[in-house]
Amino acid sequence: MKNLKHLIVAGVSIGILGSIIYLFHNYKSEATLDPVPDLKWVKVTPLTENVAPFRVMDTEVTIAQYLSFLDLTGNSDAPWAKTHRTIDQRHPATGLSVAEMRKFAFWLTRALRNSGFIAEMDELRLPTDNEFSEMVQIDSSRESGSSPSERYKLSTDALLITGEGGPPKHTMGNVLRKGDLLQPGQTTEIGIGEPGDGFMGLAPVRSFPDGRINGVYDLLGNAAEVLEDAFDGKNACARGGSFLSGKIELLRRAYRGIPSIPGDDIGFRLVIVRKATRVVNAPIGNNPKPIIANTQESSGSWFGIDPSSLDRDR
Repeated sequence: MKNLKHLIVAGVSIGILGSIIYLFHNYKSEATLDPVPDLKWVKVTPLTENVAPFRVMDTEVTIAQYLSFLDLTGNSDAPWAKTHRTIDQRHPATGLSVAEMRKFAFWLTRALRNSGFIAEMDELRLPTDNEFSEMVQIDSSRESGSSPSERYKLSTDALLITGEGGPPKHTMGNVLRKGDLLQPGQTTEIGIGEPGDGFMGLAPVRSFPDGRINGVYDLLGNAAEVLEDAFDGKNACARGGSFLSGKIELLRRAYRGIPSIPGDDIGFRLVIVRKATRVVNAPIGNNPKPIIANTQESSGSWFGIDPSSLDRDR
């Protein structure tokens, strides 16, 4: 009888220990599945066969998400981190260079591969100009021109990003409207559309559900979004307008512009695509020349970025 009791106690102990190990293992696995908070993806099926299907973040990259990247790569004390920890973490991450945006994409690609969320054949990067067109429901195969600059110049599309023909309603996006607060106690006398949308500067992502396009938020206004393609072969390109956009032209879905980078109204979002060898017409640091990029991950550089530099940087 005594031996039986010992066996029962031993069995219970082993069972409890096994449960603890199981829960600990699952906790660690679950934690690694989401290296940045509130990360959601929307599948985009392009209107043309010239652009492969892809997944896109449903919002712009947020301050909370970019801070996670800095914290997990040993850059918690970086100047950007210090100045943004006290800001609403749901705001888009702005004030970054194109290189910093790409470093985030490279790091998150590795993290999501390691978690099993994406395959080795998949990568994260900034959207191309054609992919952004597809996100705002333009058939990119019908756009003429070999660069964003040429496509914008030749476009006859007058619709806004939200599909409206006139000034956007105040529920559609965070843009500059007459009566908007510039700072406490001071409103602007210029702007477009209906009276102010209630935000001074940037708004938390997903604040304008009426402006969603196929499940993707904030394509109109808030922070203008940097693209993978260069505007004209040397300058960065952004689309979508921002909270400082007070002219209708800046909010048209065909509009492309050269952003001031880094800028407080310039942000970014990422897409997940299948890797391929292609020509990338985008400025990398001080190198304005297009480069042939085989996006296969290696110990070398990726889009001009040395992976080893991710460990200690800005």
